[in-house]
Amino acid sequence: MRKRLTFLAPLILSSAVYARPIFVNEIVVDPQQDWNGSGTVSPSDEWFELYNPGPGRYNLYGKELHLIDTTPNALSLSNFGWLGAGERLVILDPEGMQNNNGRVEIFDVLTQKVVDGFSYGNWAGNTTNIPNGNATGIWNESLSRFPDASDNFVKTYATYGTANIPEPGTLALGGLAGLVGLSAMRRRR
Repeated sequence: MRKRLTFLAPLILSSAVYARPIFVNEIVVDPQQDWNGSGTVSPSDEWFELYNPGPGRYNLYGKELHLIDTTPNALSLSNFGWLGAGERLVILDPEGMQNNNGRVEIFDVLTQKVVDGFSYGNWAGNTTNIPNGNATGIWNESLSRFPDASDNFVKTYATYGTANIPEPGTLALGGLAGLVGLSAMRRRR
């Protein structure tokens, strides 16, 4: 009996790593940079990043990205095909204009179920205090899951199509800790 439990434990743990197959991983709804290359920063620089942490690929057929605020909109994801394990899909300048408070979700049209989604700012349903999308500079332009595919949200630098980074205060503390550690190592020599 003990051998069976030892064998099954890794299978159970590995299948429970990500309960959702795909995530809305990062959003920029108050752009501070010219993401679309037009020469000016405008609402057309808004973007949403979807992320598939794996282990397998994910079929986007029959899925929609719902942008829910005072001007709700839905974008079909069917034409994007498959999203491979570890891959990200950035949707730049979706139709409409997302507010600083709202909800974003991936919706499965076939099953009529939400695959992933969250409310942010003062939008109804934000029970976990996810910050709003308002930005005052590039250091808080993005509302990101950190680490990727987690339920922890931070305001930080946008990482368009790459792994999310911690909030700037955490980066500064990490850098300071590294300098203190380096200084201590040098003193020992």
